[in-house]
Amino acid sequence: MSAQQLDIFVGQERVGVLGRSELQARTYLFNYLPQAEESQAISLTMPVLPDQYSFQQGVHPIF
Repeated sequence: MSAQQLDIFVGQERVGVLGRSELQARTYLFNYLPQAEESQAISLTMPVLPDQYSFQQGVHPIF
């Protein structure tokens, strides 16, 4: 984990990483870890996917 990233947990399990984009100002990215299971989704609106979620103009409200 870098100084610009946060580990995201569901219960006691680390399921993803939230961080700032290095290419776009005020853009945040969330990635599930490869081993994250569907039941470990952080929100119904953010199911476990192999692609990253991108949020412009700040951090997504779920965080």
